[in-house]
Amino acid sequence: MLQPFAVADATLDYYRRYVRSSFPLRDDLLDAQRESLIDQGLLWADTFISLSRPGSTGPLLAEMDDVLLAETLRLPWGFDRLYSHQHDAIRRLAASRSGGPANTLILSGTGSGKTEGFLIPVVDACLREPGPGVKALIIYPMNALANDQLNRLHRLLENAPGVTFGRYTGDTPERDEGDSRRPGRPLDLPDNFLWSRQAMRTTPPNILLTNYTQLEYL
Repeated sequence: MLQPFAVADATLDYYRRYVRSSFPLRDDLLDAQRESLIDQGLLWADTFISLSRPGSTGPLLAEMDDVLLAETLRLPWGFDRLYSHQHDAIRRLAASRSGGPANTLILSGTGSGKTEGFLIPVVDACLREPGPGVKALIIYPMNALANDQLNRLHRLLENAPGVTFGRYTGDTPERDEGDSRRPGRPLDLPDNFLWSRQAMRTTPPNILLTNYTQLEYL
């Protein structure tokens, strides 16, 4: 079991020994003064402790049938009960369909389901208005985050062929058949995943994942 305080103490002790051995002082008085300064926080700040508490729970996802389609609720979201911030965001975004408030900002801790707070109403909107065309633009600062979201959409939408999605980043090949540097379209990808830039230009996906740089090109 990881003991964070023991790890912090061991790390600081290792760093202190590194400073002593790399920069030895022959004068005992100077050495004592340096040790005193180190103890006072010259080289590092005090250990910071942050407790991550779970968010307050809301209703069951199945109870959102007054604002979400049954097809949306049947998708494998991976949980049954919503957090309260997810519930509030879904209702707020669903209300925007009838002229309610649209701009929504979700502030919550890491791993608290912020993505589902916007992704559930996005997928629901795509199911309500089938057909080609970009209905949601999801922008990430790093490709790693976009790839993580892409994997989630693979699992989520493989049984929702009416909702198309694509990733337009530097890793996206120009054509489905590939070239000498990149392989062609993998056979195990769902048909509603638009693999190449050419495919997305021909038939724009409902959900488009990209980053700031590629958005400028687009």
